[in-house]
Amino acid sequence: MKRKVILGVLICVVAMSIVGGTFLCLNQKSSRTVQQFEPEMQKSVSVPTPAEFLIDRITHPASETVIRPHTTAELRAWFSEATEDKLPRIFVDKLPDDFAEQGDKNLFAQVIGALILRENENILKERAILTLLRQKQQKGETWTTKESEFFNQLVAKYDAKSRKVPTAQMADLIAKVDCIPPMTAVIQAAEATDWGKNHLDSPYDQIGWLDRKTYDRIPFDSLTEATAAYAREMNGMPPLDYWRISRANLNSRDYTDVGYRVLRWLGDYKMEDPDYTDKLHLRAAELGYEIPDTIGFLPQNPITFDKGEIAINHHSYTVEEARTREQRLRGLMFRTHVPERTGMVFWGDKPQQIAIWMKNTFVPLDIVFFDENHTIVHILENVAPLDETPHGPEKLTLGFIEFPAGTVQKDSLKIGDKIKF
Repeated sequence: MKRKVILGVLICVVAMSIVGGTFLCLNQKSSRTVQQFEPEMQKSVSVPTPAEFLIDRITHPASETVIRPHTTAELRAWFSEATEDKLPRIFVDKLPDDFAEQGDKNLFAQVIGALILRENENILKERAILTLLRQKQQKGETWTTKESEFFNQLVAKYDAKSRKVPTAQMADLIAKVDCIPPMTAVIQAAEATDWGKNHLDSPYDQIGWLDRKTYDRIPFDSLTEATAAYAREMNGMPPLDYWRISRANLNSRDYTDVGYRVLRWLGDYKMEDPDYTDKLHLRAAELGYEIPDTIGFLPQNPITFDKGEIAINHHSYTVEEARTREQRLRGLMFRTHVPERTGMVFWGDKPQQIAIWMKNTFVPLDIVFFDENHTIVHILENVAPLDETPHGPEKLTLGFIEFPAGTVQKDSLKIGDKIKF
């Protein structure tokens, strides 16, 4: 989402990233304006809408590390820091020629896992755009030309064309456009390629009409191209509607092994093979461990957080604490999942006017601000992912807590409630 240029508002030098957003200390005595903080925005006469800002992020992605290693030993070195729940931000365009002999299941899972995580980042941006457009739709506001064009692109991309009314198309897209569980992608690719040993031009076993007479595997020039096409199919193919419904139901129940659980509903992905789901479960057993839905990328500079317990009324939460500048800068950035009953506390050095944005935050959040007496003085609910519009109270606050969206309503949190740290 785009950063609004707020004329006349002065902000201090503190710019601490909050759970995917940035913690901005507003101070009327400071000489630093928002335009000075984001000088490139001064060049633009027409300020984009939040949705347009995200559309540009998808259309013009940042530079990435895409590799074509010559040997498996070289590939293994690229992924040397990988763990079972964290992968390096490295994207393999093509497996080396010796992978069939020198590769292994774990390295293959890491390669595919990183590729699907990247696709999920774009999917989350698309979902954030849809959320913003739906809000405008519900308010009766008109979309800009750019917003309408992008919406129509998503309608075509995810096969929502059968719905003739925009509101019905929106409901269909909201149901479809969601993250592909990494475990699911890895296991399907393992079955299609025997863990990277063959059929690497079609690593997810995608079938289609190659011409008007031939119905066969669809070849791709690279793993990145194939993964993008696979993600479109998983979120768009009409036969996979029940798989997507099951994914949504399991996600809503806060499971962390959705990728394994939904394998049983993938029979329609390869309808010509009645044993397909059994084969997927065998591949999962071969891997020997479950890839958690919470798997993510290794941070460029690993930052750790102390954990503690807090209570509000009769509700308790396990929270991470962001006290240092580095911790506040990182916050919940890049996380694709924040479990229920958890959160992150951001502590200021003293009471001050605080505004936050959701830069690089991929999940919606509820945010409660508290004063020096640990009393809730302001609440933001369901703040949209990636929204770079500043939000916050006008009054001075000592800090704030970010929770998964829905926490405030579910636990009836309100202004005036005391927080026990």
